[in-house]
Amino acid sequence: MYKKILLFLVCVYFLIGCQNANSSIPTPSPEQLDHPLPEWLIYTSPNSEEVINHQIYEIGDHVLDGPYPLPKMENGICVHVWPILEPGDFFSVIEEEGVYFPDRVSLFIDGELAELNEEVIMILGTKQLKNENHMITANTGGPYIMYWNFPLAIGTHTAIIQLERTSGIIESYSWSFTLSD
Repeated sequence: MYKKILLFLVCVYFLIGCQNANSSIPTPSPEQLDHPLPEWLIYTSPNSEEVINHQIYEIGDHVLDGPYPLPKMENGICVHVWPILEPGDFFSVIEEEGVYFPDRVSLFIDGELAELNEEVIMILGTKQLKNENHMITANTGGPYIMYWNFPLAIGTHTAIIQLERTSGIIESYSWSFTLSD
């Protein structure tokens, strides 16, 4: 009897977790779209409200218009982002050697979580926080150029980038763009 009750509780916990996971997919309202970029987000490609020829998007020529040229990346969304540092953040520039900042960034396209292309992460410098005694209290590489492969059809699309801070606060920015004939 004990095993049946335990099994029942585990199933209920799993079902609640699945419902919560599905309800956490962000869906911005139209008034939340296409605001000026937040301080931590330097660049997006496609840009907010940009209209791009679908073939240009497919071959990756739209990404080269950014502040730091990247090789052609087919079917992709590119962002240039600074980590938001809080005291105690010491992000590793190598995934296997500590807390890795790109693991805290998520991108949703039309409500679907995109998979980060780990081979295209570029780190361009460093960023630090110092206290009043000039002691380093947080450190990271950055800014980062990050890229997600995401084939899309012709039409208007919504993108949402989320950045999770160490404190658990989720920063986000949402924008729309159109792929045309």
